Amino acid sequence: MDDPALPFDILLAIMEVSPFSGRLRMSMTCRALRGGGARYLLEDGVVLSSTEQIISFAKFVLSESGGSRVRHLRSLEIFAGGVPPRAVLALRGVIAHPLLTLDSLALLDAEAILISDSDASDGDADENSLFHGFASLTTLKHLTMDRTDGRSFDLIRSLSSSLVTASLKLERFTTWSTPADPDERNPTLILIRSLNTLEELSGNGFEVDPLVIKYDAVYPLVRKLTMSYSSPTTPGIIVYINAYPHLEYLSLRLPSEVAEEDAEERFVLNDSLVRRNTNREDQESYNCTWARLKEVSGTVMDLYELGLISHVPTLRVLDLISTRSEGYLADVVLDMRPSHLVISVAGTTVLSENGMLSTVLRQSDQLRVLELEVRLLPVEDEVGLNVIMDAIRASLAAFSSLRSLVLTLSYQLLLKRWRRLQAREAASLLEQELRSMDLRAEEHRLCNVLTFLTEVSVVTSGCPHPDLDDDTSSMSSSEEQNQVTEDFARFMLEDDEGW
Repeated sequence: MDDPALPFDILLAIMEVSPFSGRLRMSMTCRALRGGGARYLLEDGVVLSSTEQIISFAKFVLSESGGSRVRHLRSLEIFAGGVPPRAVLALRGVIAHPLLTLDSLALLDAEAILISDSDASDGDADENSLFHGFASLTTLKHLTMDRTDGRSFDLIRSLSSSLVTASLKLERFTTWSTPADPDERNPTLILIRSLNTLEELSGNGFEVDPLVIKYDAVYPLVRKLTMSYSSPTTPGIIVYINAYPHLEYLSLRLPSEVAEEDAEERFVLNDSLVRRNTNREDQESYNCTWARLKEVSGTVMDLYELGLISHVPTLRVLDLISTRSEGYLADVVLDMRPSHLVISVAGTTVLSENGMLSTVLRQSDQLRVLELEVRLLPVEDEVGLNVIMDAIRASLAAFSSLRSLVLTLSYQLLLKRWRRLQAREAASLLEQELRSMDLRAEEHRLCNVLTFLTEVSVVTSGCPHPDLDDDTSSMSSSEEQNQVTEDFARFMLEDDEGW
């Protein structure tokens, strides 16, 4: 660009306010913008997923004298599995640069990345190793790691930085390398260097010694805990209450590898009641619970086994409530006494006047906000929308403590049947009624019937039938993002100096 139409500082100003795709295309026009605009490409973070990207990226950020580009790098995500020696050397140069002030690091497939550094037989002894480079980062505040094992655990324990957030997937990397001691995968002990700074912890595969009630480590600033666990049973919570006493947000999830049918067994096993009673007895015996909780989320059996004895303002149930599980949810509502409840129910029968759930909700004087998703069942297809709405209004009429209602009518379960039996044929009658439903008129009817409500919102959801789907905006957006990613990768590889 010998004679740009606009002054260079104006071009940089335009680059600063442009979306990433625009910044990328401007950087492709000349080396001046590629250099001067580097910080706009780096400031939102970089993802490296191949050997070529790692090497090219290293050339780019280290190419200018004094390392001016590397100063702009704040967030780095590496998802490359086993890294060959030439890429290891390139990464070493970036991580060890004295001007690097990295704020966020994500090592996806962490163990494979760390053991790729074969020149370092002992990761924490070699000052030139990737292990030592990561451990020596002094500005790191946010860490994400998955597919972890022994060396990954050592790295977390060796970090020079004190973390603010940590997302650790501690599931087994190999079947033979899983430590026998559950405390090897105990985040309370692994993150001990961040004892006084950690505010948010998430991950899976967390384990604790089942015989321990309280560790010496107490994290006073942790407010949010999101975790799944290594078995289809909720862990004892007293050790977590003691370690994170000021928790405000708790989310429990089954690990993805636990099959749905295994989770279903929890409805019929007496062990769930035993775990629930144990958790409740521990809280009462030690006079210890989470008194500051603002929100709890989890599957109905997670919440049932959790057995909390404290009031929780917001309760989010993550799985679908059926007539089989409504009794467990009734106990959970009695446990936590929420003022804000978010649930999804399978069909309108769960809300029947004589059901356990309806009985408990009618007695919940503290309930003020209800976000209710009703997933209509194929058996309700012949009933008709008017009859269904009459049943819903009649069920909700008893919840006189409510002040705000968000009602979602989902035809997701209807679609599964119709797409299986009549692919690309006419949508079911009920789905057509839902899609043409006058939502504002229904909100008005609900307000007239449920006079105690001050706020009402009605929406419909569910992937529409192919013959009725005329919305292509999401597809075009996805295609555009894919194109930007491809352009970015090509930009890195085509530049002789790296990016």
